[in-house]
Amino acid sequence: MPIKFRCMHCQQLLGISRSRAGATVDCPQCGRTLRVPGPDGKILRPTTPREAARGDQDLLSALSELSRFSETDADLPDGDSDTGGSPKSSAGSRPAQPDTPKKSPVIDVEPLSASDPIDILPEESSPQAAMPAEAFDADQMMLIDEPLAELAALDSGGRSGQLSSDLLEEMRATRSEGRTAAVVLLFGLLLLPVTFAAGWWFGAFTKTSPLKYFSNTDPPEEDPRPGDVAAGVDGGDPSPGSGSHRAGQTEQGPRDISMASFRPSPDNVSATDSENGSPVSGTESVLVPHTFLVTGTVTYEDSSGKTTPDVGATVLLLPEKRSGTLKIPARSLTRFDVAADHPAAVAMLSTYGGAVGEVGSDGTFRLRVPTDRPPGSPDDAAANYQLIVVSRNLERPAAEAVSEAIAAVLNAWVDSPSHVCGRRRAKMQAVRISAPPGENLKVDDIAITFEISAVDRLRGFRHLQNRHARNCRRLRLNLVSNDIAERGVV
Repeated sequence: MPIKFRCMHCQQLLGISRSRAGATVDCPQCGRTLRVPGPDGKILRPTTPREAARGDQDLLSALSELSRFSETDADLPDGDSDTGGSPKSSAGSRPAQPDTPKKSPVIDVEPLSASDPIDILPEESSPQAAMPAEAFDADQMMLIDEPLAELAALDSGGRSGQLSSDLLEEMRATRSEGRTAAVVLLFGLLLLPVTFAAGWWFGAFTKTSPLKYFSNTDPPEEDPRPGDVAAGVDGGDPSPGSGSHRAGQTEQGPRDISMASFRPSPDNVSATDSENGSPVSGTESVLVPHTFLVTGTVTYEDSSGKTTPDVGATVLLLPEKRSGTLKIPARSLTRFDVAADHPAAVAMLSTYGGAVGEVGSDGTFRLRVPTDRPPGSPDDAAANYQLIVVSRNLERPAAEAVSEAIAAVLNAWVDSPSHVCGRRRAKMQAVRISAPPGENLKVDDIAITFEISAVDRLRGFRHLQNRHARNCRRLRLNLVSNDIAERGVV
């Protein structure tokens, strides 16, 4: 089992045979001399030259004997030398000794029975991991690869060593990256409150939404209808038929409507004199959004000819002059029950100067429409609108399509006109809003009635006849059944 240890200079993991424990070897990585530790991991202190000379007594004795033999050969005469003397003189000076064999000592060995156990000494355990025998030579030092080879350059414990240049450069780069991250984090923490303060100041002194300029001309209602607030509809309850325009005038083309009792928005930025309402000298009137109110009723005739409020009908007021190019989602605009998408579509339409609403349970609607014409506009300052009403309770025949005029107006505003009308009946009426100098805007009631067609009326009459006939047959059957039952009892 080899001995594994690290070079004390370069920290390279090395391996060598156990027979070389305590020997002095050279590291194949750095070339410096080091001593191989023992199996127990201890490294013997290297001996000094003087201690090494003092410890070799056997070598000194052998050298002394050799020197003595050399001196004896030098003192002999020439004739007695091995090369020139006779064998007799040589034999006389060195008497021959008889070759007597030496007796070897005899050691008595006790016989070992088969039942006696044989003690086998355990092999010395080494803390180092075993290595394959073919991985290295017995007495040859070799390098051992390890996954964490980059840690070999680190200094360990109290042993002296130097960090490698590559590791030092990597450590310096890591420290510089840490400093950069800390600087960026500190800069972000300092910039966050500054950004928050700038956003708060910008939001406090900047008005971006036109909805906040709308003036509330009427007191708020206690119980507004669903969708009125989000759709720009004021859920008032005017009495049907009030105003100067009645039901017979809804299909007679554009109407010139003037308004009164308009209260300017408190956010109006045009400077005016508090006494006479005239602009203050040195200032200019700025066009800011205002609102005007459109009210009306929507009814329909059922199959019996009775006029009924068209509850749930959709009312659209669209400017005749289209501004912008974005199409409004029709599905979100007409679905008042969608709480997430409907307000966004209504706000988009209100930004373009339109409004959308729903007819309430009493058959009335109230729309607030923004306009950028302040009070006191010239005589020719007028706005043309198209009022489109889609019935909730009457459907078109299968062969009848939406009128081309309504389809053209809806196609300019929404992405899918079919999702606005569907199979239901629709009517469109032109509305003209004018504002003479010194007067404000007002719109009277608009009454729209969906009349049932002759075919539908006939179909409804036949339906009533069939239902009456079925009821008569049921009554006749009941009378016959009762008569049979009475006869059976008697």
